Amino acid sequence: MAYSPLTLADSLKDKLDRQFQRLAELEKKVITLIVKESSPISLRHLSNNLSVSPSELLNIIDSLKRRILLELKQQNQETILLVNPVLKAMISINEVQQLVRH
Repeated sequence: MAYSPLTLADSLKDKLDRQFQRLAELEKKVITLIVKESSPISLRHLSNNLSVSPSELLNIIDSLKRRILLELKQQNQETILLVNPVLKAMISINEVQQLVRH
């Protein structure tokens, strides 16, 4: 069965949007902070920009990793956080649309 790219893209966007809406507020905040950075963000940088305990931050990161929304990589002896590229594009598009509406 063949799907048109537009239909598949809309389907994927809907699934990601539903998954994003189910996130806890702190999970949304973490994802949004990472997306707003122009380059990959280190765990240390993220920790310095959030007012949550280290254990709570690690729980949030673990939850996002299980949902395949966040990826951890080692770079220059630091842990770098990366958001799923499709989700990153979706969040960026949604932010632009919200700015246009206001």
